[in-house]
Amino acid sequence: WLKSALESVDCRKISQPGRVTIRKLNRAEYNNTIRDLVGIDFRPADDFPADNVGNGFDNIAQVLSLPPLLMEKYLEAAEAVVNQAFDDEQVRAQIIFAAPGENESHPDVARQVIRQFAERAFRRPVDDAEIERLTTLYQLGTDNELDYVDSLRLPLQAILASPQFLYRIEFDLEPDADDQTRPLNDYELATRLSYFLWSSMPDAE
Repeated sequence: WLKSALESVDCRKISQPGRVTIRKLNRAEYNNTIRDLVGIDFRPADDFPADNVGNGFDNIAQVLSLPPLLMEKYLEAAEAVVNQAFDDEQVRAQIIFAAPGENESHPDVARQVIRQFAERAFRRPVDDAEIERLTTLYQLGTDNELDYVDSLRLPLQAILASPQFLYRIEFDLEPDADDQTRPLNDYELATRLSYFLWSSMPDAE
């Protein structure tokens, strides 16, 4: 039945597929994503409020709300995840894969670390403007006389509390575009497939 159903669909006949509601990670997806992103099976979402359910499913975008209590839990979890990752020397070395040398600017090396972590967390390439905003948080740490490693805590926490991490976002076309349909790009397609198949972020391949 599944084979015949899938093979009988002609996507060319669907001219207006409609807009996709951004999908918040449910608790299972959040735990799995943190595990695959950081390398620790920490399960911080076990302490989150229960996910809303629609038609028997807990991953329907329209019913997954974001109450204030959950936002507080996200912020607490982001801090706890980074702290636990930094307490594990092996995990910390994987995340902070570069350290400043004698002739290297600390912010420049920090940008490399932030970019790699953000691109994996956001499940897509990040632009320079996003990196500069996150690097500003790194510089807050250095301004308060924190060392290189501890100054990276705040931007990494910000990444884990960002809508770009907490939601699966597919960017719309410009409002005045003649045709409001477009193919998914490779990153969006990989994200849809990975969360469908194993309820977690895409792997490197």
